[in-house]
Amino acid sequence: MNRETIAAQPFPPKHGLPPSTEIFRLIAENLNAVFWVRDLSEGDLLYISPAYEKIWGAPRDEWYQRPESWMEKIHPADLPRIRRRHSEPVTGEACHEYRIIRHDGLPRWIKSKVLTTSGPQAPFLEIGIAEDITDFRHLQEQSRQAERRFRAELEQEQKRVARDLHDEFGQILPLLRNQVERLCRDQDEETQAIIGNLLSTMSGIVRRTINRLRPELLEHLGLRPSIEEKLREFDKCHPAIDTAFAVIGQPCKIEPTQEMELYRVFLEALTNAAKHAACDLVSVRLIFAFPTVILEIRDNGKGFDPEQSLDHPNGGLCGLGMHSMRERMESIGGSLGIKSAAGKGTSVRAEVTCGQARSGPDARRATNDE
Repeated sequence: MNRETIAAQPFPPKHGLPPSTEIFRLIAENLNAVFWVRDLSEGDLLYISPAYEKIWGAPRDEWYQRPESWMEKIHPADLPRIRRRHSEPVTGEACHEYRIIRHDGLPRWIKSKVLTTSGPQAPFLEIGIAEDITDFRHLQEQSRQAERRFRAELEQEQKRVARDLHDEFGQILPLLRNQVERLCRDQDEETQAIIGNLLSTMSGIVRRTINRLRPELLEHLGLRPSIEEKLREFDKCHPAIDTAFAVIGQPCKIEPTQEMELYRVFLEALTNAAKHAACDLVSVRLIFAFPTVILEIRDNGKGFDPEQSLDHPNGGLCGLGMHSMRERMESIGGSLGIKSAAGKGTSVRAEVTCGQARSGPDARRATNDE
C-alpha cells in the first residue's frame, strides 16, 4: 500500500457530498495538528498532513523518504522512551508526550495519540495525530507555581494561627481550670469529674488543632518522631486498624520543607486509609537510600483505581487528596507513586533527594512523561 492507494479509495458520494478523498484532504490539510498514516508491515509512511512542516519545522518529503526522520528532532532526554515505544507497536490506542527541538533551538511539547489497527483482510496500520501543547504546558507550569505560592502562604498563615491559639488558649485554659475547680469545690465528686473531663477534652482539642496547623514535634525533633507520635494517636482513634512502622538505612539530612511535605503526604495517606480503604493494617516505612529519602504508606484494604483518581482530581475516590499529595512532592522536586488494585490494597510512595529541594519542569519530567 502507498500514498496513491489511500487517495484512490473514495467512498460512494451521498446526498451531494464530495468524494471521501476530497473530504479527507480538506480535513487533514486544515488541521492544526499533525495527522499521519503508516504501513507497519512495510514500514512506509502513507500520508502526513501539512501541519507537520509548521510544528516540526521540516519538509514532509523528508519523512516520506526517511520514515524515521521525525525522531531526529525529539529531545535527547525523551528520545529513548519514544524510540522504544515506536519500535514495539501494540494493537490499540496509546498516548505519548515528549519534546522536540526545532530549528530555532526552542523546545516544543508534543502530545500524540496513536491507533494501531489490523485484521484478517486489513493492513497493519498506524494512524496518529500529534498536536503542539507547549502553550498548555506553560499555563500548567504557571498554575503549579501559583499553587506552590498559595501553599507556602497557607503554611505561614497556619503557623500564625497556631501561635495565636497557643498563646491565647495557653494562658486562658489554666486560669479557666483554676476558676472552675474553685467554683466546683462544693459540688459532689461526680460533678467535679464531669467538669474536669470536659476541660481536659477542650485542652486536647486545642492541642490537636495546633499540632495539625503547625506540627511542633516535627519542627523540634524531626520526621521520625512525628510519624511515631501520629501513629500512636491513630491507634487510639482507630483500634480496629493495626499499624507498623520501620526505619531502614542510615538517616541523612532532610530539609525542613522536605520534612513538612513528606509529613503532610503521610497524614493524607493515613487519613485516606482510615476513611476509604476498609483495611485492618497500615504499615509505614521510612527508607534512607542515600541520596534519596523514601516514605511508603501501605494498607491491605479494598484498593481503587489510582489513574482515575489522579486524572480526575475533583472526582473519584479520594481524588483531591491524591492530587494534593502529588503536587506537594512536585513542589520540592520529589515524586509520588501510587499503586493499587481492587482487593489488593494501596501503596503510596513519596521520594525526594536528601537536602535538595528542586522544583520546576525538569524535576517533574519523569513523573509526567511516563
